[in-house]
Amino acid sequence: MTNYMNAPLSEGQDLPVAASPSVALLIDFDNVTMATRSDLSKELKLLLESDVVPGKITVKRAYADWRRYPQYVVPLSEACVELIFAPAYGSSKKNATDLRMAIDGLELVFLRP
Repeated sequence: MTNYMNAPLSEGQDLPVAASPSVALLIDFDNVTMATRSDLSKELKLLLESDVVPGKITVKRAYADWRRYPQYVVPLSEACVELIFAPAYGSSKKNATDLRMAIDGLELVFLRP
């Protein structure tokens, strides 16, 4: 018996669709808090339970200076979101979240495709 995934394709046939793709959800939490005034815990739960994100979310990370958002540490941890500490520095309290997220995204693409 021929394995479906290894069976030759007839002309005009599409390639078999793989199971749900793996998805990484990387959240710049500073930007999220500036963009919304609602209950972020409820919003996150709705996002994770919805079908807005295609595929299976295998990596969930939120980047922020968590000293500024202690009220969200427990709800995010309960949602299995890995908290990445990106400390703010300088008088303007900037952090390197964008760069860290870009590096982590590339690392995930190559190490966990």
